Amino acid sequence: MQCLAFVEFKGLVEAVLFDKTYKQYGNLFKGYGPYVVKGRVQSCLLPTSRNLHFVSTGGANLLVDAVQVLQLEKKKLETESLALANHAE
Repeated sequence: MQCLAFVEFKGLVEAVLFDKTYKQYGNLFKGYGPYVVKGRVQSCLLPTSRNLHFVSTGGANLLVDAVQVLQLEKKKLETESLALANHAE
């Protein structure tokens, strides 16, 4: 099992790759990305009492099923990065 942290627009996403998935896609993480990561969200819920009412801790993990590296041209990447920066302001 491998744990990775990805940066996205709203913060960090913690991702978990189990052995089978890591063996299949682990070699892709030797570059800088960008990546398309597909999986399932596992939220962290804790029981609040013996009645088993649950409350979110605000945390969650992405259980990764598949990974793809996006191939972007340098000029296109620069243009998109500039557009995102301008949009954020």
